[in-house]
Amino acid sequence: MALIDTAEKGFLSLQLEVQKDGGHSSMPEKETAIDILSNGLAKLRGAAFKGRLAPAQQDFVRYIGPELPFIKRMAFANTWLFENVIIKEYEKTSTGNALMRATLVPTILRAGIKDNIVPSAATAIINIRLFSGDSAGLVAEKVKNIINDLRVKVSMVDKFEASATTPVNSDAFKRVEISARKTFPNTIIAPFLLIAGTDSHHFQQLAKHIIRFTPAIDPQNFHGVNERVSLRSYQLSLWFYEQLLRSEI
Repeated sequence: MALIDTAEKGFLSLQLEVQKDGGHSSMPEKETAIDILSNGLAKLRGAAFKGRLAPAQQDFVRYIGPELPFIKRMAFANTWLFENVIIKEYEKTSTGNALMRATLVPTILRAGIKDNIVPSAATAIINIRLFSGDSAGLVAEKVKNIINDLRVKVSMVDKFEASATTPVNSDAFKRVEISARKTFPNTIIAPFLLIAGTDSHHFQQLAKHIIRFTPAIDPQNFHGVNERVSLRSYQLSLWFYEQLLRSEI
């Protein structure tokens, strides 16, 4: 399969901060700043955002459905009836779950400087990947409501909104689709939702339709040591971009 991303999730980082009198570890209070913060984080991790099929995934279902075995083909052809079943199936893996909803996870924790001192402040950074149709402001308010503790101060650190969805009947999609078919014959082409983030969000005010596609067949060690692609993949990428530049609709 060659997945052409017609939309991508947004990015929201929030800081949770709790300030409370500290003291000596030999005489701890019943509740500390760390306890309050931890309780808020536990509430957030236990409260999943509502799952649904984003517009990009609805297009994916229409493209991929005819290629599936009968039972799955029937479910994909009748999402009005089987949407909840499809979502539950996707939820079984972390990647599939991220395709169905906004996700939230703590990524940075700070508290304490010495092992015999109860800290007077504890902070956490949580990273949320915004789903299509979710705004950063509304999600931040939802986070506050889930924590439901005024002692936890919530502030916004960084954000960019989830992208609009590029229609599959647009010139942008069709040009990439045609070039992908020429480069990767006998491959199923389908639109998709990108769950990570790209620099394309900087172009949302400049371009009406944005496509995200990597013409590589075997990328290795993304964001890791010795990130690379094979020579064959490099050749195919060059061929894809030549086809794209020469393409006519």
